[in-house]
Amino acid sequence: MTTLCRDAVPYLVFPVDKAVIMMYSRFAVSGTIGALACSALAFAQSDKRSDCKQRLQSEAPQAWSRYYTMAIRLQGSVTVKATTEPPRTSKVEAIMEFKQGLRGALAKTRQVSSAKHHETPEWELSGANSKYRFNLHRVGDGGWRLTHVSTDLITEPQARPSLSVTNWIKGCVAAPIAINYNLKDDWPAMLSSSDFRMLSAAVIQEGLIELVKVEFEVQWKPSETNLIRVVGRGRVWFDPNHLWVMRKCEYRHQRGPKGRTYDHMANYEYQITDAEFPLLKRLMVQNFDANGKLESLETSDFSLALADVDESEFTLSAFGLPEPHGVGSPQSTRWWLWLLLAMVIVLATAGLCIKLAKRYSGRQAGSQ
Repeated sequence: MTTLCRDAVPYLVFPVDKAVIMMYSRFAVSGTIGALACSALAFAQSDKRSDCKQRLQSEAPQAWSRYYTMAIRLQGSVTVKATTEPPRTSKVEAIMEFKQGLRGALAKTRQVSSAKHHETPEWELSGANSKYRFNLHRVGDGGWRLTHVSTDLITEPQARPSLSVTNWIKGCVAAPIAINYNLKDDWPAMLSSSDFRMLSAAVIQEGLIELVKVEFEVQWKPSETNLIRVVGRGRVWFDPNHLWVMRKCEYRHQRGPKGRTYDHMANYEYQITDAEFPLLKRLMVQNFDANGKLESLETSDFSLALADVDESEFTLSAFGLPEPHGVGSPQSTRWWLWLLLAMVIVLATAGLCIKLAKRYSGRQAGSQ
């Protein structure tokens, strides 16, 4: 059977079978339904991305605060092995054992190069308590030798991080929420910065683990007080079920205000405690040059546990050395100075009163 159809072109007539018309009608309806479904899916995905961003902004800061509260009790060690690629091939191993508490910290370090792996080990130790800080040195199994002691407690460790053992350890245990151990630019600081922009956030599944993948951008640059910083764009995979720690991160570093930039890829492995606290087990960081060539690989193996340490373990006497004479906290020293000044004033006032009383008594005797 032949049917006459008119197109947009005037008076164009051609034969069409009814079955063909029905088939194209079904296609048109299916296409319309498909387009509507795609639009609905796009809106749903947009809502999910928005919800994911809001979830991160509302949940993560509290989780990171809880992490820091628990991390002050982390004790243990970390072994770092770094390998650089040709033409400057080298292998370096460093070991750090540490303790920390509310009123002190202690870190013992040893560095070994591949060429001197069998040499007698030398240890450097840095300690700090509420009264003083100190440095010790030891060769082999010999005794500890005092190399430095000071009552300058560095109450603002960010200003002089290389001198603060507390800062070293805090940066070490903060690795799951601070890229490259940088406490100034940890995730709480980044997320609240006006220079930070979250480009996207989405829930993904990696095996049995649910992660939140975030693409971000930062506008800041390195400064004299913050020399090595994350710059430009990056990606991070958070674990929302374990205090929003990082599982993976891809980022770019710039070293110095006018320094080179390097691309990094970091992977984090954890041991989850019975209390669902993530103990960092391994951190592997690959460093690439501007051309994407691998420059170095750094692997840090952690052995951590939650424990409380008494302040007495952060003192010289804990290593069989005498406590420094006359050392006290700055507050107690200032208190004794004020007490001494008060005693001087009291004695001077008493002496003046006695002198005036004698003079008055002499005048009365003379008048009689």
